[in-house]
Amino acid sequence: MKPRVLLFFCTLILASLACSALTGGDSPADANPPSDSSGGEATQAVQPPPGSGETSPGSGGETAPGSGIANAGAETIDLNQANLYQAPLIHSTFYTSIEYTFTQINATSPVSGSMHLDGRTQNEPFAATMVIETHSDAVLGNAGVITATQIADTHYIVFSEGGCISGPIGQEEDPYDALLDTGGLLTGQAHRIRPDEQINGIDTYVYELTMENIDPLDPAGIGVQELDQARLYIAKDGGFIVRLLIDGKGTTEVLSGDTTLVGQVHYQLDYYDFDEPVEIQAPEQCAQTGDLEYPIPDDAQNVTNFAGIISFSTGLSMNDTADFYETEMAALGCSEPEKLSSETGVILTYDDCPNGPVQIIISPDADGAGSSVTIFAQPE
Repeated sequence: MKPRVLLFFCTLILASLACSALTGGDSPADANPPSDSSGGEATQAVQPPPGSGETSPGSGGETAPGSGIANAGAETIDLNQANLYQAPLIHSTFYTSIEYTFTQINATSPVSGSMHLDGRTQNEPFAATMVIETHSDAVLGNAGVITATQIADTHYIVFSEGGCISGPIGQEEDPYDALLDTGGLLTGQAHRIRPDEQINGIDTYVYELTMENIDPLDPAGIGVQELDQARLYIAKDGGFIVRLLIDGKGTTEVLSGDTTLVGQVHYQLDYYDFDEPVEIQAPEQCAQTGDLEYPIPDDAQNVTNFAGIISFSTGLSMNDTADFYETEMAALGCSEPEKLSSETGVILTYDDCPNGPVQIIISPDADGAGSSVTIFAQPE
């Protein structure tokens, strides 16, 4: 429902359609949070470690600076604050789910669509993975699965019917930041309602969201026409969101494929299974560079291997890279290439390699310190 949520999903879907591929690596554990909003699991709440910013008795619900949502537990909270969507950093690990569905109203054969995310994260050292499943009559016509994983400073994206996209990324740009960046759909002041509830094993304050909290100028808020129920559940210890629930009516092109179709929309974000063991590994589909079908220089970085296209950057100059491939492709059994060369790039075209035609495009980096390479393979 937030713009970065929709942008992230749309980007993945469009990339999938463009490559005729939408794969799951390791799926998250089969632990699912409760789907209702009436109390959650009756499990013992995980206690935060000392000094983690938990609320103190008699403080009126205020949390320590930087530890979570400011004034959590107060009668009203500001939905515009910068750390509204901060992840539960006081816990060493946590699981995440997002459920987003649309069903057209008043239609004989209603259009429907859904996206479901299951994820898990460890905070130190940082690693996160998410499996995104999409189903949409209008957009996809069938189901698709995308796995996005970040380990240290490398991210991996894998599609159901394609290869792996990988490259460097900073922790400040982790996958959940792309999904839950600050600002967006919610705005204004939210009012606390009672009784308090336990959600996903965590004691929470409950805040009601109304149409006044939907930003009509925000891309995600434009399609919201009516709210049936909307709640924000905030952890008493740590001041982070445990659940965001929005049920209402409106339009959502990303699920319906049409900006005019009005439907019932359900959005639910959950954090759960705090401090439980997690295992996060690079997807099996993301082969190491030594397993690629064609050779690449030892210093290759930002390697992408997707749907028969390999791309990377290297510290070698454009001409040295061309020399590297003329030598290595000959060793593979390819004959002399057709070569086009200029100051702006080199194109090597091989028509009779053992595994089929190959074209290699080499261009200098903007800073002139190295070059960028794209290999287009056409297996026979």
